[in-house]
Amino acid sequence: MAVYFDHRIDAPDTVGTPSEIAWHRIHPLLAVAFVSTSSTPGGSVDVYLEQGEHIPNAHIEHPFQPTFISWHPCKRVIAIGWETGAVIFWSEQGVDEQQIAAGIHRAPITILEWSSNGTRLVTADKAGVLMVWRVDQHGRVQGSPLGKQDYGKQLTHCIFKPPAPGEDLVQLAKAAVSGDENALDMFNWRKVGKGDAPFKVGLQQGITCFVSVTDGTVYHVGEKGKSLQVLRIDGPIRKLMYMEQKEILMVVTEALFLSQHSIGLDGTSQELMKVKLSGKAGQKADIVWVESGLLITATGEVVIRLWDLDKDENYTLTLDEHLGFGTGEIINCISYCESKGIIAAGTSKGQVALWRKTVVNSLSGCKIDGKDQWKLQAPIDLEGNIIQIKWGSSKNLLSVISAGTVLILNEQVMSAHFNQQVAAMQVAPNQLNLTFFSSGNQQMLRTDMHVKGVYVTKETVAVWNGKHTTVFEPFGPSLRNAGKISLTFS
Repeated sequence: MAVYFDHRIDAPDTVGTPSEIAWHRIHPLLAVAFVSTSSTPGGSVDVYLEQGEHIPNAHIEHPFQPTFISWHPCKRVIAIGWETGAVIFWSEQGVDEQQIAAGIHRAPITILEWSSNGTRLVTADKAGVLMVWRVDQHGRVQGSPLGKQDYGKQLTHCIFKPPAPGEDLVQLAKAAVSGDENALDMFNWRKVGKGDAPFKVGLQQGITCFVSVTDGTVYHVGEKGKSLQVLRIDGPIRKLMYMEQKEILMVVTEALFLSQHSIGLDGTSQELMKVKLSGKAGQKADIVWVESGLLITATGEVVIRLWDLDKDENYTLTLDEHLGFGTGEIINCISYCESKGIIAAGTSKGQVALWRKTVVNSLSGCKIDGKDQWKLQAPIDLEGNIIQIKWGSSKNLLSVISAGTVLILNEQVMSAHFNQQVAAMQVAPNQLNLTFFSSGNQQMLRTDMHVKGVYVTKETVAVWNGKHTTVFEPFGPSLRNAGKISLTFS
């Protein structure tokens, strides 16, 4: 049995209200953007480790607000866009404001998108200026932009077209053997787990992408930034997606119309399907696309909606009051963890709902479809109104923005120990149920730490969290703290 430990980030005193969170895809690094709540305008971006520890040199503060944060897919490098048009980078070596010269963008940054192999970066702003940059093996932008386009209208979304299976694998292997660090990273940056798509690479993939502007127009952007209009949708676009298996571009509008389009080599497009998605009108939709062909939406209702495009099957998942959810509890945001097969949702009452996908043994011949394949877990109780939720890193960590702060949730196996006729069973992150079989007594022990391990004897109970060990001993009918030991590893 497992339990989720929550760690509040150790944010500097000077930060404001969190506005955006972003996990690195591999490393347990969480970037948090803050906006000032004082009369003095400004904002900052900070980076944290998996238990909320703040990285000392990862505090970037300016008298203007951050508008976009985006991690390099392999390197410990993050690009930060600001409302002035500045693009600043942070890595373990510190802050770098020189890679993209000041004044290149003169309007708030709206897009920062890395290609999946990390060799290209697309930057775009509210005025409609888009640039494509070459990135070296260390994750640094090189020289002048490869291409530049001015669309005259705000750019809103960008997605790179995934590579064909096995594309350029031989060339990538040769580059890795010759010592190219970026090529070496590409072989390791994604470990295939349960539910993951097969690993795909492509050296040239970083030069093909689709971008959208506010009027619903979608463009194809090529190697040198050359742009070609491929389609136009009625109304602003909420989400751009690409279905790899069928090579289809999918668009969801703010009005919740979903359309699918095939894109020819000459840039022509053909609309294959258009349908109105169900959902609450006038609400900002949170939309998740799963590579297996599943579209998940949350539109400020008491349900989330799922549509399996391959099976043309749609259904809803609801909260259950019998498990501890409240009446009329609204689902604000969603995130999906492919390797765990879990949908996480943040609610208006400060709870995290988890739906775990049922694993079916193919040998049994049993088939479960639709909503029956998702099992709702007991809620994780936090506080406030959860407005953003994100899975991330290879450790499958979960983070939320709630009640003006950020929490990191980490799934841990519950601890237990039996020795000298004493049994300890963890029932909550900081709570143990103790049974003394010689006397028949039971006690509930609450600690000031998240317990990762426990050891009991008939006279002592020791618990630890990986950094500290606390020992308790009998004191009348209860237990008292007999001391704490700090552990240091060199």
